[in-house]
Amino acid sequence: RQKAGTQYKASDVVTRMITSSDNTSANMAIDRLGGIEVLNRRFQEWGLTTTVLRNPLPDVKGTNTSSPKELAVLLARVMRGELLSAASRDRMIEIMQQTENDNLLTKGIGEGAKIAHKTGHIGSMLADVGMVSLPSGKRYVIAVMVQRPRRDIRAQKIIQQISNTTYEYFNQNPQNPSTNTQIPDPNQPSIQPQTPLPTTS
Repeated sequence: RQKAGTQYKASDVVTRMITSSDNTSANMAIDRLGGIEVLNRRFQEWGLTTTVLRNPLPDVKGTNTSSPKELAVLLARVMRGELLSAASRDRMIEIMQQTENDNLLTKGIGEGAKIAHKTGHIGSMLADVGMVSLPSGKRYVIAVMVQRPRRDIRAQKIIQQISNTTYEYFNQNPQNPSTNTQIPDPNQPSIQPQTPLPTTS
């Protein structure tokens, strides 16, 4: 524990927020970026309709919401250089590659593949979103959010299985060898239109 008023580098705060899902760091980042209302307006500008912050973290009741589709589209846009500079994007990938929880999407990918991702959970929800880079040069974005009975461990297996099925598809399909990130079609309906946004890993 540090004394109230202790100052930290923004990079250190963001790193802790991503790698260990530190809620205090997340709240500090939210405040530094202008607060919940400012961020919600930015989400709307980006076309995110289900991604809404309503309370500081930890949001154990699940009032903060998002959807797998919106998280995947947002991450794909970042990876394509639409929302960040190339240097900031590369730094973000570097931080996301250090995520400590490797029991979800990471368990579904094969040797030689790399993943930059962010995990999270509340009692009723388990999630992981990330970008996978294959040795072939292909990349894809994947986001999985599983609603569950409180802390049901089966949710972990579901995410691992979805990750593995997706990995096998992109790894074995010889067609379309482009290295462009696979991005969901924003005009298609969301499978899960509004889901509590996990806050801790």
